[in-house]
Amino acid sequence: MKFGKHMTAVGLVSLVAIAASACGSGSAAASGSPVVIDVFSPFSGPNAFIGNQYNLPPVSLAAKLINQDGGVLGHKVQVITTDSGQDVGDAVSAANKLFAQYPNLNGEVGITSDVASAVVPLFNTHKIPMMSLAGNEALDKSHYTYFYRVASPDSLQGAAMAQAALKLGYKTAAILMDNSGSTQSNVPALVKAYERHGGKVVVNLALASDQSSYRTEVEKVAAAHPQVIFTETDPQTAATLFANMKQLGILGIPTIGGQEVDVPAYFQAVANAVGGYSVEDKFLRVSVFTASKTPGFPYFQQEWNKIEPKKDGPAGPIQGATYDAANILALAMDAAHSTNPTVYVKYIRKVTDNPSGQVVTNYAQGAKLLKEGKQISYQGAVGPLKFNQYNWPTEGFDLFKLNASGKLVPMFHQPGASVANFYLH
Repeated sequence: MKFGKHMTAVGLVSLVAIAASACGSGSAAASGSPVVIDVFSPFSGPNAFIGNQYNLPPVSLAAKLINQDGGVLGHKVQVITTDSGQDVGDAVSAANKLFAQYPNLNGEVGITSDVASAVVPLFNTHKIPMMSLAGNEALDKSHYTYFYRVASPDSLQGAAMAQAALKLGYKTAAILMDNSGSTQSNVPALVKAYERHGGKVVVNLALASDQSSYRTEVEKVAAAHPQVIFTETDPQTAATLFANMKQLGILGIPTIGGQEVDVPAYFQAVANAVGGYSVEDKFLRVSVFTASKTPGFPYFQQEWNKIEPKKDGPAGPIQGATYDAANILALAMDAAHSTNPTVYVKYIRKVTDNPSGQVVTNYAQGAKLLKEGKQISYQGAVGPLKFNQYNWPTEGFDLFKLNASGKLVPMFHQPGASVANFYLH
């Protein structure tokens, strides 16, 4: 099967042929055809790790488990991928090719913050339900019917990082984020929350990714003497950045990274650059939304370890949220008795934020109860998702430190209500 430049197919469980006849955007899966779920994410360029480590593996895992349970309403789930490229133009072009090539698309998982404002309206117009981690502020008051977030917006991520730093007593900060839209969307809320509550940003730099040196930027940090550094970059950029810090004698400034830092390749790259985890553990902290204490996380972790014991590293909250996203789409279809996006989109809340539903922590549990005519409340790897009027939840955050073995160890929890209040007031 051939695909365009931006698309590949991911074989799951068995080879399933796509129906030859076009069904039209937002159509139900024809008898014998698969439910097609696309992962729209960077799979090339400096942010390829987002697609290859955060988005595709957990969706593939969810699809495998769904198919082992008999599929969605008897349809196998087929996962395809769309490379959103490296800028908005690439993403829009890729989305339009996707619509043309897969008129029977049933659901979408992925979409990064840097391209969301451009492509979410396109998917919404084509009536394709989206489950995304995109957090840019422009979508904080989204009224797109088909767009759901499975994590708090970037404004709360930035606020959580600021709150954590101030709790640790750090009153002056340098911001070293890469210049991608998905990362820069954290910065306004971070600065706003940090300075409103008594902190001062002394350096704020947007870094071009994967440069051979960041010595000039590091010299600016050294001159400003910050008590903490806030950062999010890809692993290669981080390796060069921290190597330059070591060369200039400022390695060891407490550093708080956001969601995109929470990936084994990042920790390994920095460790290699600075002299090992025993050096890195003295300064690196990571702020991520809560997942590891939720009832559904152990099952997700167990299944993740079976399928990807080494390749994609340990299960984390971002992978958990993306796994949940695929399960929610599938359970909404089951509840609606339809794979038609215009029908099942109305059931997303009914299988998640449902006080009358029986709590389930994986797809098989939920599908069984739905077949029995019962209501469910899916609380998977990241726990309950109570969507507000803008279709996003407010979770808590955890601050972790890296230990000398390269493992994340929890430091303290930041409740979602506390972070939201910190951001808003």
